[in-house]
Amino acid sequence: MASREKTFRFSNHCMDLKIQHSAAHTEELISIDNPLLAENRAFLTALKSDSHAGIHSTFDDAVESLKVSIAADLSIQESRPVTISRL
Repeated sequence: MASREKTFRFSNHCMDLKIQHSAAHTEELISIDNPLLAENRAFLTALKSDSHAGIHSTFDDAVESLKVSIAADLSIQESRPVTISRL
């Protein structure tokens, strides 16, 4: 991702972030935890314990997130904008 003055790059599933402020100045932010691993661990714990206490989003939020992903995929496949409200 780039803005007019900076370039941002995420690398690997740990979401490490490299910010290119200028040709001479780069900042790296290294994540401590793997967010995908944490999500999977919370999901499996919820299944095993029959409790969603470790899940930080609602079912409705999950459905809306899925709609965004589906719309993005469809938009790429069809080379056109996709309205999420139509999904």
